[in-house]
Amino acid sequence: MPFNVNHIHLKSTDPKKTADWFVEAFNVQITSDSVRPVGDRFIMTMTEGGLAINISSERTDEKLGPADADPHYGLEHFGFDTDDMPFRNLPSTYTGI
Repeated sequence: MPFNVNHIHLKSTDPKKTADWFVEAFNVQITSDSVRPVGDRFIMTMTEGGLAINISSERTDEKLGPADADPHYGLEHFGFDTDDMPFRNLPSTYTGI
């Protein structure tokens, strides 16, 4: 059973500027641009191959710092699809988490 990447979520000080870069660099389409109830600007994009790249800013009262284990700018997370979650629940020692 393959791991299918559902989406990539990036954090940015300027989500629109970041989204526009992806539009120019990879011909992605901006599919939505909104401010969520948690206070962050949230832009959804879609690649020609169907991969969603989501880009958001800080949430209300959230302070993003340099890359570390706390919330920060850059990659927020990858989302994978699976139809067999118990099988995919790999031990953290195996995955390096």
